Amino acid sequence: MLIRKLATVMALYCLWTFLFFGFAAVESRGENLGLSLSSLSLGTSPPILAQKKGFYGQEGLDVQITVVESGTRAMQALLGGSVQLASTGPEDFIRATEAGTPTVILAGVLGSLTHSLVAGPKFKRVGDLRGGKVAVSGLTGSVTYALKFMLAKNHLQYPKDYLMIQIGGVAVRWAALKSGGIDATLIAEPLTLLAEESGLSNLGVVGDYIPQLQVIAIAAKSDWARANRGLVVRYLKGLVRTYQWIYDNKDDAIDAAAAVAKVEKKFATRGYEIYTKRRVWPSDGSPSAEGMRVVLDYMRDGKMLASSAGAEKYVDLSYLEQAKRELGIR
Repeated sequence: MLIRKLATVMALYCLWTFLFFGFAAVESRGENLGLSLSSLSLGTSPPILAQKKGFYGQEGLDVQITVVESGTRAMQALLGGSVQLASTGPEDFIRATEAGTPTVILAGVLGSLTHSLVAGPKFKRVGDLRGGKVAVSGLTGSVTYALKFMLAKNHLQYPKDYLMIQIGGVAVRWAALKSGGIDATLIAEPLTLLAEESGLSNLGVVGDYIPQLQVIAIAAKSDWARANRGLVVRYLKGLVRTYQWIYDNKDDAIDAAAAVAKVEKKFATRGYEIYTKRRVWPSDGSPSAEGMRVVLDYMRDGKMLASSAGAEKYVDLSYLEQAKRELGIR
């Protein structure tokens, strides 16, 4: 029943995404900007809230947002020139820069993971997963890195102590967990609440083990950003206004985020409390310095990055600092 409910919710979400982005008119009629989002969820909703609440419009911008449900597609749109900004994992921007197309990270969206390690009812602690099957959506990436780190802190080493299998996205992993095909997987808020209500065991929040890890950032091609500095600063002013509004208007922000992400209010409320309490959403739009360091470290550990450069090669905070100065924010 729960699997059917989840499938229905996801189907409605996909339909809503098509209808919203296919037909909804943007209220503002300012200077055009294109933004490609790699995913749409409660956590990644702030750039869309900026549009819906008119904060981009206040800066004279008409931001056209496209949700492509893939970091690869988001980068293709950015590098191909069909959009000027992209929101996806910082790894994508780092790889593009190293491959010869410099990009610049301008702001943060998610500065930490909100996933919990969810297991079958018989598992009561992380150590119980010894010899078990743990499912992931990909064998590399920040989420899998964090999962391995969490398990290692509980004396479970890969691949000696558990089997890690790649089986797909959250819907597939949810179904496998409910059927007993796997023993555990990471599930992000606010779906963790649904897991707990269904009798599954929450073995802990991965963010307790890695408090900061830059999960989603916003970036542009470096040459375009330099040539359009004023436009970039205006965009960031709209985004920063949004984060301030989110933190200052809890009830309205919960309602708006629930509507954008198409989730029940109880899920949006739980997500809001976690995203704000843990500062997963940056209150001033800044990417996490520590979170970027962790990204670079795990990319090097995984042989995905040869460069020893620090985050300053990939992040330029001068645009955001100018935006905050113009807003009167220190």
